Amino acid sequence: MKLDIHLVEEPADYWAVEEISKAAWGLDDYREVIPAHLMITFQQNGGLLLGAWLDGKLVGFSIGFIGLTGDGTATNGRVKFCSEQLGVLPAYQSYNIGYRLKLAQREHLLARGINHATWTYDPLETKNGNLNLHKLGAVCNTYYINLYGTAAGINAGLPTDRFQVDWWLDSPQVSGRLQGAFPNTLDDLRDAGVPIINPAQGVPHPHPAGAIIPPGHGHLLMQVPASIRTLKQEDPELALAWRLHTRDLFISLFAQGYKTTDLLYTPEACYYLLEN
Repeated sequence: MKLDIHLVEEPADYWAVEEISKAAWGLDDYREVIPAHLMITFQQNGGLLLGAWLDGKLVGFSIGFIGLTGDGTATNGRVKFCSEQLGVLPAYQSYNIGYRLKLAQREHLLARGINHATWTYDPLETKNGNLNLHKLGAVCNTYYINLYGTAAGINAGLPTDRFQVDWWLDSPQVSGRLQGAFPNTLDDLRDAGVPIINPAQGVPHPHPAGAIIPPGHGHLLMQVPASIRTLKQEDPELALAWRLHTRDLFISLFAQGYKTTDLLYTPEACYYLLEN
């Protein structure tokens, strides 16, 4: 199979991106979808919309626009790229296309002299965490509570809490991850004495435990469910309990100067690595 990633330029492809967005997020209508006319405006005015064609079929996209850090003023802010959406048709989500789109996005941004990108994702969506933190090398110390209000599709059922990640495109961490350098394994961290601050127990789904944050540790591990989507379907109350539990922990730890730098996966649970 041949994958080509390049700028979206043809009118029909903008409409196709609308359909991909709708399918990727399981949406019933178009009110949650970026309209084609707005995508065109982004593309013509400094934004970046990339498409992924697999054997000639458009199956994925990434889209974003130029923003400012800080208070959003030209005086006090600095230019960054706001990566708004990354979507792949469900049938192709195991093909590593999202990762390839982010690599292409990085190349385009560095060529434009932009070295900082941000975007949001649900910290309980561990597949996204694996892509964003583990594979791409992004970091996070910003947490938003119920950022988008009530959501539909795959995001339905929980408050829309979100991480905002920072992707420093030319940093040693990002360069290392993209070259295949993954310094942390769960076993190595546990052998080094890094504590799990909220070890969960219970079957078939672990329940959140009261957290103990030991003083003086520069590295901590926080447990989260391996599949929040399965948990939402099988035990919605427990899914909400995990949302509220992790919300409190992340907000507290970020206020203490910690940031998330990795997500480590096991079949039973996932663990965020936090560093201070």
